[in-house]
Amino acid sequence: MSAENFPVATLETAPKVPPTLRAGDVTPEIARRFENACKIYIADKGIKEEEQVRRILNTCFHDNRIIHWIDCNRDRFEAMKFADFMVEFRDEWLEHEWARKLDSKLRIMRQKNRPFREWYNDFYSQTLLLKGTSEEMSDKDVRKLVYSLMDDHLRSRADLERIRSLDNLKAWTSALVHEDRAIRTDIVHLRKRVGNDGHSVSSGGRNNRATSAPASGSSAGSSGDGSRSRPPALTQDEKDLLNDHDGCYKCREFYVGHKSGNCKASYPDGSTYTKLTITRARDDAAKRGVKFGSKMKETAGGSSKIKAVAAALLASDDEEVEEVGISAISGAVDYESESDVSRVSPRLSLPSLHWDALAFGPDGIPFFPADCLLDCGSQLILVSEDFVQRAGLPRIPLKKPIKINVAIPVIPDSAASLEKKKEIVYTSGVELTMSSSDKAWSSRTSIAVIVSRLIDGCDVILGLPWLTTNRIVMDYEERSAVVKGAGYDLLRPGSHQPAPTVARTSWTRKDITKLRRNFRDMLRELEATLWRRNLSAASVLGEGGRVFPDRKPEIVAAMTAKILSLNEEKEMNDLTDRIRADYADVFGPVPRVVDLPEHEFCRVRLKDSTVQLDSRSYPSPRKYREAWTRLIDDHIAAGRIVPSSSQHSSPAFLVPKADPNADPRLVVDYRKLNSNVVPDAYPLPSIPEIFSDCDTCTSR
Repeated sequence: MSAENFPVATLETAPKVPPTLRAGDVTPEIARRFENACKIYIADKGIKEEEQVRRILNTCFHDNRIIHWIDCNRDRFEAMKFADFMVEFRDEWLEHEWARKLDSKLRIMRQKNRPFREWYNDFYSQTLLLKGTSEEMSDKDVRKLVYSLMDDHLRSRADLERIRSLDNLKAWTSALVHEDRAIRTDIVHLRKRVGNDGHSVSSGGRNNRATSAPASGSSAGSSGDGSRSRPPALTQDEKDLLNDHDGCYKCREFYVGHKSGNCKASYPDGSTYTKLTITRARDDAAKRGVKFGSKMKETAGGSSKIKAVAAALLASDDEEVEEVGISAISGAVDYESESDVSRVSPRLSLPSLHWDALAFGPDGIPFFPADCLLDCGSQLILVSEDFVQRAGLPRIPLKKPIKINVAIPVIPDSAASLEKKKEIVYTSGVELTMSSSDKAWSSRTSIAVIVSRLIDGCDVILGLPWLTTNRIVMDYEERSAVVKGAGYDLLRPGSHQPAPTVARTSWTRKDITKLRRNFRDMLRELEATLWRRNLSAASVLGEGGRVFPDRKPEIVAAMTAKILSLNEEKEMNDLTDRIRADYADVFGPVPRVVDLPEHEFCRVRLKDSTVQLDSRSYPSPRKYREAWTRLIDDHIAAGRIVPSSSQHSSPAFLVPKADPNADPRLVVDYRKLNSNVVPDAYPLPSIPEIFSDCDTCTSR
């Protein structure tokens, strides 16, 4: 049965609660999910066999049509077993001959350009819906059908002896998954090689469309299947109708939520094609549960395409979870479909900037090769689950869970599946340090979020946090990524050019002495000139005949003193900069603990190693609580301290500074520890020797 004006039924489940089937048309998938949910509920509650159907009839259905059907046959249904009731439920509420129609749909469900694993999981899950019907498929039938529907390139790999000899269906499909990944990896590398020459990055190129089509569909009018003919071209009225009702120019369906550029279906069969009408648009809206005349939810860019999304910035009402948009295009522009998208130059699509790098392992050695995507539009650093396992990197929990809706290569084909995808939250990450393949440059340590997999088969997406922390300057025209200040190009390691340095004058002690002598001579000459002027004009006559002293010499002297002080200040600044540059290893920033040299060792010898140092903490005012947290976080980030559960402890307290806006100073009381430490002996000179060395000194 089917109700034309009803949407698809929805199923609500919860632990140890009966499943709820809401009003709507029942599909084979909904019926299978409902049956499994009922079995789980019956098993959890331990319901007896004779009570199972009665419990289900009383609590699970919220559709008035099904409730009326149950009331008319309640006595007969309550006497049935649950399996028999589900058989009659399917016969009554599923579409007429649904099993035969589903079987016919599966026999033309070709792989096309979809990854084999994604296509096979979709295909096999639908074959399971046929269990218990006359159209049920065995593993042997599934294998034959999969072989006939898979891509031509993958079929040639399936004919190899090592794959053909596998009898188990799971082992056979697992081998095909690996072969499909290898084929797609080769295609990705081929796109990288031809992308810079201005060729199309789609499969086969614009001028080689026949190479990507199946062998049976070599004619110009074929759509990929020799038994199907191409439908007639769309008229302007049909195009307007599709635009008004969210339709697709390729599959020519209404309210499907996609356009022809990312349509996974094939063209309709020309032999059975009928002209599009407003009645068909109304029927499609009712079949898909969409209000007639409404628009499907579109992306932020104003287009309903989901495959070509470049960035997604989502506002979150949950303060505990952060939603982040990642910029990464998972695939090339499709130039092959006859669609509503205008044909443009192949330069519309360019290969991504990939960097072949080495990742530091847990032992601090750059050893693991990594395919990194440099993406300045990504707000995060992402790493695939597979790479983390291969490299053996330790996981760390994120301070705040993160939702990511783009850059994961799962392409939703409806607004409902996109909403389900938003429920995925990532809570773990790794500390990631990258090095160039020639080990001439290494990055700073950054936190990367672990995801299931990444686009284009890459291992790491290096986003804005990594690019800004390591001062990477990207030139997309030259396809370069240069480290600012070092002149090292990550994408062309052989073209290393050191950054130009400004020539700096080297001041020696002799030059400084000469400069001071010149200043002294200039001042003496200025004083003599001023003395001669004072002799000729010692005073001035003011109003009323009063005589005032001439202040001009004092003004000149003040200006001279100011000039001299400015020159001395400039000398001191230049001297300071020069000393800091010459001894950068001394005056530079303090490195992290993990970056300190390992060839220098420090040993603390204890008087009694069995003594337990356990001291109570000192009280701290409430106003210093934020300062405590900030200081501890800074020391942990710098690597000076780490969280510990040791039985030894030393108390700490804060000492405020004179500036009330500055953080107080952290002081740790190690007196109890020092009392148990064997002190080191230093050869200090005696006091008489020090005085004897000072008897020849003079003071000025």
